[in-house]
Amino acid sequence: MFGTGMRAPHNDGDERSRRVPAFSPGMFLCAVCLLVMIAFAAGAAQAADLFGTITVGGKALRNADLVLKNGREVPGRTNQYGYYSLRNLPAGEYTLTIKLADGTLRPVKVRVFPQNTEKNINLR
Repeated sequence: MFGTGMRAPHNDGDERSRRVPAFSPGMFLCAVCLLVMIAFAAGAAQAADLFGTITVGGKALRNADLVLKNGREVPGRTNQYGYYSLRNLPAGEYTLTIKLADGTLRPVKVRVFPQNTEKNINLR
C-alpha cells in the first residue's frame, strides 16, 4: 500500500488525509497540452505547397483549370502569367491534370516533398 500514492490509514475518519492522488490535475493538464503541441507540430511540418508556372510552347498557360489528385482532389487555376499554387498538401506522388483552352486534359505526374515544392511545367 505504501509508495502507490496512498498514505497509511488513520483512524480519525478524515478521508482526505488517507489518499494522495498519484497523478495531479496539473500534471494531467500539462501532459494534454504537450500532446496537442506535438500533434500540431507534426501535422504542420508535413504540409507543403506545390507551385510553379505552366507554359505551352514557351507561352504562359493563362487561366487554366487544374486538379491535383492523390486520393482526394485539390482544384486550382493558373493566373494570367501561368502561375499556380496549391497549398497544404501532404508529401507524396500526385497527378496534376491541366485543362487546356480547347478542353484537352493533360495529366502530369508530380512529386510533393515535405517542404514547399516548385514544379514548372512546359507542355508541347
